[in-house]
Parts: sequence; C-alpha cells; structure tokens
Amino acid sequence: MKRFILLGSIALISIASISSNRAEAKVVPVPADSVFINGNIYTVNEKQPHAEALAVKDSRIVYVGSNQGATAYRGPKTNMIDLHGATVVPGLTDSHYHLMGVGEREVTLNLEGTTSLEDFLSKVKARVDKTESGKWVTGRGWIETFWSPQAFPTKYDLDKVSPNNPIFLERADGHGAVANSLAFKIAGITKDTPNPFGGEILKDKQSGEILHKQHVMGAITGVSGNCKAASKASCPEVPPGFGVRQSSAAFPATIQQFCTFPGP
Repeated sequence: MKRFILLGSIALISIASISSNRAEAKVVPVPADSVFINGNIYTVNEKQPHAEALAVKDSRIVYVGSNQGATAYRGPKTNMIDLHGATVVPGLTDSHYHLMGVGEREVTLNLEGTTSLEDFLSKVKARVDKTESGKWVTGRGWIETFWSPQAFPTKYDLDKVSPNNPIFLERADGHGAVANSLAFKIAGITKDTPNPFGGEILKDKQSGEILHKQHVMGAITGVSGNCKAASKASCPEVPPGFGVRQSSAAFPATIQQFCTFPGP
C-alpha cells in the first residue's frame, strides 16, 4: 500500500506557486528549508497534476516540479528528503469532516444534491433498476432540510420504488437513515422493537408502524429477540458492512473528493 504524507501546516494555496523552468533560469532561488525529491506529488493543478519534487521555505511551498529543478533550492543547510516514491497530498484542514462517510457515499449511491423527495426517489429507483433483485442498495448524502418542500422520507416512499431490494440510505450527517420494509424485515425490526441506545426508531403515531430511523450512528443491525439473546457472532450485520476491499476504495474516494473541492 502506498504511503501518504500529509503536509498539514502547509496551505493548499501555496501549491499554486509552481515555478517554471524559464523563471528558474532568470532568478536564483533562495535556498529552501527542506527539499523533497523522488515523490509522487499530487498538486491539485489540472495543468500539472503530478510532480516528483517540492521545496519548502518558511512553511510555504516555493517550488513544485522535477528533481532537477529542485536542486536550485538546495543550500548548505537544506534538509534533503528522499521520498522513495511515496505519495504527497496537500494538508487536509477541516474542522468537521465525515472521512469514511464521504468515501462511502462516493462508492455507493451518492444522493448529495437531491432537491426534493421526488428527485431523491428518482435516483433511488434508477439504481434499483440496475441492481439484481434481492441485492442491497445503500447510499448516503440526502438531507431533507435542503428540499422543497421539506419532507423526511419514509419506508413507504422507498417501498414504492423498491419492493424487492432491501434499501438503507443514510442522511448526509449520518444522524438519520431511512430503510424500506424489506430492510427492516431482514434486520428483524418491527413496530414492537424498542429504541436502541442513543437512537430512535420513528413510528406512525396512529398505527405504530415504523417510518424510519433517526439519530442513529451506523447501519441497521439485527435486533430481534433471538439475535440479542444469541452471541454477537451470530448477529448478521445489516446491511453488509464495509469489508477490506470496500474500505480501501472509500478512503481514496474521500481524498479525491476533498482535493477537488472548489476553493474560495
């Protein structure tokens, strides 16, 4: 697995100051504090997406380019660092970022940007139509507060577009989710199921039937009486959780999404 080096204190905007060979010929650079060579450097610059070397002076990137060009920034006190092919990405500075949640959204059904319940259901149906009957459809990214009109989806809405595929779709913030009747059946959740610790299964006030789950971090898990009484190993994770292969796909998807996010 390739190593990732996060240059946390170096601002993303510094990467824009990429020196050209022509400029190097006219100006003698000030020796850098550190020079990184032999790397796989992700620049977030469409015209020069990758480079093999960079130079840092006073905690700012002053050069990104070739190993040969970086030698101009080498001085008697410069710290030379051989990356041996390691990948370098911009420092990720974010006060609140759903690292794996965003990655999961990118590799499953991305519902970010849906504008209404109808739009949401249309995207879900399109995915269901391409999915083998009986297979799970999972996704994330919808948020009803941005819809017009605002309307929290229910299992009845999902049942209309997916009677034969279990569905589990997390809200953008991860604090809520909606599933269809088949998903609740597989999980063993009924109108008599008590609320899980720290969460709530929202039910119709008249019939007591389940509508959706709210304030729940994570997926629906089997909570029937038999499962709770049995060992944890016998309780299937519903829907199937991320395995090693899915996790390895989610993290790069997160990095790609973050690095291509439009700046100010």
